[in-house]
Amino acid sequence: MSQYNQTHNAEHNKAMGRAQTEKRFENLCGDSWTTQEILAQGFSRKTLDTFVKHGLIERVKRGYYVRKSV
Repeated sequence: MSQYNQTHNAEHNKAMGRAQTEKRFENLCGDSWTTQEILAQGFSRKTLDTFVKHGLIERVKRGYYVRKSV
């Protein structure tokens, strides 16, 4: 039972984290940015990395990002 709870909670927390990231992503203006432009919109580097990790934006080259088509 504890293994089930551990697995279920991990899946649930991952889904909740993804939903929270997508909600924050809605506030990102534009379709292409530099790192500094994203930071100027109030996002942290950690959030920027999370956007990339979840496939919401793509790192084109160092310091340059584009919105990925979904």
